[in-house]
Amino acid sequence: MRTTYLVQRLNVKPSNDFAKKAPRAFGGGMLLLKDQAWDLLQEYFNIHYMGAAEYEFGTLGRTLGEILHDRAELVTFDMVLQREDVKVNYQHEWNHQMQRRRELEAAHKAGVKAKRAKPFKDPGFTPKRVYVLCRKAHQTRVTETIRELALAHRPTKGCHGFDFALDPVSDFDREAVGWLELDNGFFFFTDKTAFEGTCRLFLTDAGA
Repeated sequence: MRTTYLVQRLNVKPSNDFAKKAPRAFGGGMLLLKDQAWDLLQEYFNIHYMGAAEYEFGTLGRTLGEILHDRAELVTFDMVLQREDVKVNYQHEWNHQMQRRRELEAAHKAGVKAKRAKPFKDPGFTPKRVYVLCRKAHQTRVTETIRELALAHRPTKGCHGFDFALDPVSDFDREAVGWLELDNGFFFFTDKTAFEGTCRLFLTDAGA
């Protein structure tokens, strides 16, 4: 396997016609995907504009074509990530700091001494299941790469948002439901429905 550097973010599937058309119009034209391909993919996820040339000029389409060509070699599996497997979202601590600032401002305004600051405590974390579609020969390395991405130990071009999606705070964090690694060609999802739909596209002759 090649070193992972390009990870395409896949967002929640479009909820209306505007949500379908917007990514095609704003940056989507550079992906060089045909309307038929957009229609098929948007049944299960939306393609996030990554804002870098490395993701454009046919890179996505070539990767999808190679995965489809090798569908006889593909396998699926899932993995569960615990708290220690996922980088803590910085927004948790930032929110804690902002709450402390509000407490200090309120105490100052009231002319009283502020209560002792409480130390930051990582909020509760629910284990996350990740669903994977990759070539069988790559399974071990793919698993290692996903774990590196979850801990933000793998530098990539642009923000894939995988670690944020595993420990979400904002709506933006929750928008991503899947990812397509473009250097070797494999999918991974946090959303089971999007994963199952993608498998139907790439694991059956109907997707050819």
